[in-house]
Amino acid sequence: MFDPSIRLALNLVIQSAGSHLYTVGLSHFSFGNQKRHIFYNPLIVFTITLLLSVRFLSLLVINDLSLFLYLGDFSHLFNIRYQYNIAVFLFCIMTIISQILHYLNYKHNITPVYLKPFKMISGLSTPMSIGLTDEHDIMSLVRLTKKLFIISNINTKFIVPPIIRWSAKL
Repeated sequence: MFDPSIRLALNLVIQSAGSHLYTVGLSHFSFGNQKRHIFYNPLIVFTITLLLSVRFLSLLVINDLSLFLYLGDFSHLFNIRYQYNIAVFLFCIMTIISQILHYLNYKHNITPVYLKPFKMISGLSTPMSIGLTDEHDIMSLVRLTKKLFIISNINTKFIVPPIIRWSAKL
């Protein structure tokens, strides 16, 4: 029998769920004792994102073929230069704004309310404390979160480190 007034069973709990946003450098709030890699320091993530936004904005303004090749703008070859660079620039700006908001909340000691589902999934609070009572909704939330965390972990372990090694050679 499922009871939403008690914490999730151990087989449903995702231990790293409470600190997932912390370990990737987005949030300053951690629910556990998770450590983050030095590369995922929020200041480093912010700086890299800011530099990328400047790169994509400059690729919109310039019109020099040799500079496109130097900066590695493959979108110019596919004739989608404006669409691609605007989309990635907006994504970078969204990330920067999100990081600024997280930092301001951290500085003013305001715990974000949207982290409560992560707290529930990590087994630190009950489903009822965040307003969830339906077993089907809770189970589908846990299953979806597990799948998305697997994808995120694949990205942070296998895609980002080769990019770091490649950029260190430049």
